[in-house]
Amino acid sequence: MSHLALKFYADDPVAHPSNITTNINLIDYIASSARLAGYDTLKPLARDFGFQNFNKVMSALQEFFVTSKIHDAYLQKLVQLLDLDPQKIEEIINAHQDALFKDQRLLIQHFNALYAQADLIMAQERFRNLVFHGMGIESAWVGRQRPLTLGELFFHWKNNRLVTESVCCGLVYIFHAAGSPLSGANSVTGYCDSCRQKISTSLPSFSAILHPLLNNPPLWPY
Repeated sequence: MSHLALKFYADDPVAHPSNITTNINLIDYIASSARLAGYDTLKPLARDFGFQNFNKVMSALQEFFVTSKIHDAYLQKLVQLLDLDPQKIEEIINAHQDALFKDQRLLIQHFNALYAQADLIMAQERFRNLVFHGMGIESAWVGRQRPLTLGELFFHWKNNRLVTESVCCGLVYIFHAAGSPLSGANSVTGYCDSCRQKISTSLPSFSAILHPLLNNPPLWPY
């Protein structure tokens, strides 16, 4: 008779990935401080906030320990209750933001060199499917499932889409946009090829940005 045998292996501790949106270091710092302060569960901590709506505090804390997102008023209360170091919190948040936008900074610093190799990047799957934090499209009501990739950006830019010359001193190549197709309100972020800076602004129409992303995708598979 055959027997099922299982072996379990444990990896050594490794560093957290630097490009995830959740600030693991901030969660770890506050969680360890809570334990040192004698809080073994969330309920006593939420109760000590002293806020009228206990359930709202519980929900906010539960969300924080998963996403690292928290309202400033709740964070300041945690600083008070757990005797946290505000400077250390600021350093953790800044370090996380620096790590998140590392790839975006590389695109901006080396834009001309990368754009000169656009055809090569689009031709090779491992290059054209690259994504980074701060690249994408966010739309109310209307959207798409597939991600916006480096290759697709080059594809649109070379076809004079997601490019504008009305917001800075040169051509601005848009790599992030968010807005509403109904109201037209929007915000865009891109690279200006004249001042070689990241530009954040808005355009007269959001549909002009959204339309090619929905209706003119590149032909290659993801």
